[in-house]
Amino acid sequence: MSALAISVGSTIQDGAARIVSIDDKRIPVARTATGSTVTVSRRLIEKTRARFDAGELIAVHANGSQGGISYTSTVEHTVLAAIGGNIIKDGRHWRRKG
Repeated sequence: MSALAISVGSTIQDGAARIVSIDDKRIPVARTATGSTVTVSRRLIEKTRARFDAGELIAVHANGSQGGISYTSTVEHTVLAAIGGNIIKDGRHWRRKG
C-alpha cells in the first residue's frame, strides 16, 4: 500500500473536515460543521491513484460509475489529499499537473 500525504489530525477542504484515524483499510473523516463522520476506504485511494498514474482525467464531484471518485465532496477531497502531489482541477475534471 502506498504512503499517504495525510495524517491523523490533517484538515481537508480548508478546515471543513478532519482526519480522525488511519488504519490499513479505512480513514474516518469528521465533518467540522456537523460532527458527522464519513469513511474513506484505502482501496478507493489506491484505485484513484492508479487512475491518475495511468493519465486518466477524473470527473469532478461524480461517482465512480460517472468517471469520478465520489459524489460526496468530503470523500472526494480526502482521496485527493491522501494521494497528494500535483493534482489540479481542470474544468470539470481532476488531473495530474504536468
